[in-house]
Amino acid sequence: MNRLILLKANRRASALGVNGVRKVNQAIVQLVVALAFISIGSKWVLADKVEWRPVGSEEVALKVPIVDKEADAEAIFWDVQVDDNGSKAVLSHYLRVKVFNERGRDSQSKIDLPYWGKDRIENVAGRTIKADGSIQELSSSAIFERIVVRARGVKIRVKSFALPGVEPGAIIEYRWQEQSHHPWGVLSLELQRDLPIQRIQYHLKISNFTWPIQLTAQVFNAPHIVWEQEKKGIFRANFQNVPAFHEEPLMPPEAQVRRWALVFATNDLLWRSTMWAEFNRTTYETYKSKIKPNTDVRKVAAEVLAGVSTSDEKLQRLFEFCRSNIGNIEYKATDVTSERREQLKPNKSPSETLERKMGTSMDIDLLFAALATAAGFEARVARLGDRSQIFFNHEGHLPFFLRSFNIAVKMGTDWRFFDPANPHVSYGMLRWQEEGTEAMISDPLQPIFILTPLSPPQKSVRKHKATLHLSTDGTLDGTVRVEYTGHCSAESKEVYEQESQLQREQALRDQVKQHLPSAEISEIQLDGIDDPAKPFSYSYHIHIPEYATRTGRRLILQPAFFQHGRNPRFPVSERKHSIYFDYPWSEEDQVSFGLPPGFAVETVQLPGDINVGTNSHHHLEMTVANDARTVQCRRSFMFGGESAILIPVDRYSLLKQFFDLVHERDAFAVALKPVAVPVQISEQRLENK
Repeated sequence: MNRLILLKANRRASALGVNGVRKVNQAIVQLVVALAFISIGSKWVLADKVEWRPVGSEEVALKVPIVDKEADAEAIFWDVQVDDNGSKAVLSHYLRVKVFNERGRDSQSKIDLPYWGKDRIENVAGRTIKADGSIQELSSSAIFERIVVRARGVKIRVKSFALPGVEPGAIIEYRWQEQSHHPWGVLSLELQRDLPIQRIQYHLKISNFTWPIQLTAQVFNAPHIVWEQEKKGIFRANFQNVPAFHEEPLMPPEAQVRRWALVFATNDLLWRSTMWAEFNRTTYETYKSKIKPNTDVRKVAAEVLAGVSTSDEKLQRLFEFCRSNIGNIEYKATDVTSERREQLKPNKSPSETLERKMGTSMDIDLLFAALATAAGFEARVARLGDRSQIFFNHEGHLPFFLRSFNIAVKMGTDWRFFDPANPHVSYGMLRWQEEGTEAMISDPLQPIFILTPLSPPQKSVRKHKATLHLSTDGTLDGTVRVEYTGHCSAESKEVYEQESQLQREQALRDQVKQHLPSAEISEIQLDGIDDPAKPFSYSYHIHIPEYATRTGRRLILQPAFFQHGRNPRFPVSERKHSIYFDYPWSEEDQVSFGLPPGFAVETVQLPGDINVGTNSHHHLEMTVANDARTVQCRRSFMFGGESAILIPVDRYSLLKQFFDLVHERDAFAVALKPVAVPVQISEQRLENK
């Protein structure tokens, strides 16, 4: 369970992310919340020491789950205490779980508590109450930190521990404190875990507020929260019989499908009716003067655009100027240490950014807007949702979710979006998280809401090339080069730029061994990670014993080398959630096999193409050289045309059928037969049938 993913700040969240939300008609103001454990008599209990509640006889006697009859383990209760100063909260959790069988024992023995960034997990305590009534305490030496990879390859830190003596019939319970930074005046509450919960209880204590107030919660994927006011400043909410949340591969963001809530307090009962107007006004007024060009900016714009005529060429020239001439101090490639970054004075205007030739992401974007304005364009600051966290919709969501910003420039009657501050995205593209999502363009009159375009599959290409030689025993040797463009490149750069060279090489080895476990790779080269002008690429030498298998005197070879050993993308027949791909993409593979002496390709019939309109396709072809000693295999794949990246769960069977066919085609193999004399034939292309 990971509440903090909902609060993880985009590296480009601005001060307006705090102030703009809080200024929405003065409705969302500094929230000081304290959630306390409830003991008998509804007393407030301090969480600075471990105090276990008595275990009831009915809990010991419980033999079958109540919420989900198929559950292997079930939480009896989950209570949370939060002490919040408006920008930093200390959340204390208390969870008690009943284990019913061996599967429950296996799933609940080891616990991972995730956290992000500057957040911390502290004061972990746990114990196991066995079926015979004996108790085993969790030792502090059994608690450690580690890095885990979650869905979509996201790396997070977790506090891990293994509870002792867990067995069917046992009760386990554990407590922990979580220090969370969330400077938006809005508190996120978890309402679901990965096991069923009989009861969730929250108590909220609100102070430093002008009364009367309205306690408001925006609830997602769950029934409305009913708050009971026990006395002034103290509210209570209960949730009964909450089902488990089960994560699935390639599902929408957790916040889109999981039960949770945003809680805040207001003393303005009409805040919703003016929320967006106020947020838009605050955004526009904050940045209006900061994108106004002065003489220096106008001079540079004229120099950069000399000889350029079309609007698109002008914007691209300004985009590349900002990208090439202004260093982004928020990225590792600028070689600005965190200590040095703290010492740097903020740029007060686009002209200062020009003079210093470095700045924050915001500085660079504002400079681009000022240059575009100087060139005669209408430029505005735009606030955007983040598709990796939730599918933003202004009709149902708060400004809290507009955590990113870009620059919108009007061309004719259309608005286009630009992000020159991000060194990984190309002109005309945004981060994939900011494409295909609703954006708010600030305006002096009223907010303008527009859906940002999604880049087509041809913009994000994974190119694979291999030159390989096959031995008579089936061993494969050769060189491999891989190059990514568009979102594929940007995503890889963002991952690898945080790693050392040794970590990068090890990650690449691990990646190859996932589908080629016997492979040995060497001479690794990675390129383009720190160079915005280059796509991300890597190359290596590979050695694979028994890549081709012997059947009698023949060798069986899989030409689709880069797909060898990969599992089906969708192995299960049913699923609960919709299927969600981050962005459209395409693949281009070119593989050359040098055949061993005395072997030639038998007559083959390649599998046919797969086409699903303009949405997706798969194609394989093979060519045998005129000396019969070399076989060329070309493969192309595309998915996500027409922006089809969110597939409803009722169409899962069709999607699975498509990817199963792709997997079947990729597993196509050819036989190499022994020949007595060298074969002399004309070059032939083996066609799809």
